[in-house]
Amino acid sequence: MSPALCAAAFYFVPVGSLPPFFSFEYGGFAVAVLMLLSAFVRPRSERRLGSFFVVFCAAWGASALFVSSAGVPGALGCLGTYSVMPLWSVSGAWGRAGMSFLFLALLCAFPENAGRREEGCASIRFDDGGLRPLLYAALTVALLLPWNPSVVVGAGGVWGFFCDFVFFWVKAAAVCAAAGFAPRFAAMLTRGRSDIAAAAFALCGVVCVAAEARPF
Repeated sequence: MSPALCAAAFYFVPVGSLPPFFSFEYGGFAVAVLMLLSAFVRPRSERRLGSFFVVFCAAWGASALFVSSAGVPGALGCLGTYSVMPLWSVSGAWGRAGMSFLFLALLCAFPENAGRREEGCASIRFDDGGLRPLLYAALTVALLLPWNPSVVVGAGGVWGFFCDFVFFWVKAAAVCAAAGFAPRFAAMLTRGRSDIAAAAFALCGVVCVAAEARPF
């Protein structure tokens, strides 16, 4: 993913309790379009790393299904809707299990890991100026790990935004670290095919969230 596309996508991602810089009801689709465009600026041999896009869309769709059934306010197409209130706090056992599976799926589909797995290394390769892995970590945190410490400690105003901002990037760094070891875990389950593990986790996550939302 080119640095320009990465930088543009960050404008649509909520950071902590701060809304996206460009906050509108279709902001999430703008991120998806930028991710799709990134597939065409990479070498053909590396376009398979776009599996994260598919898993992210599955996680986003499942979260949107749950949000619509739970009556959480906000536009389903805006990523800021999912960071206002952690979905974990309003879901039951099925919903929490589903979000756990989706989180594992995103880790297994982390594109940098797919490239490193073939080299026998579990660390993350920070190419594109380090923006690409950071963007995917930020998307994962914004969608599935939106807890903010300001609510717990009762911080408000500038200090509350600052605490949430710092904690957001701490979570993003933790996601990057966890994603660095995800292929080893996936390899134990699928003989080295992290993409199969990502698909399996994503499918389980969608089914569990759908069971919680009960759309039919």
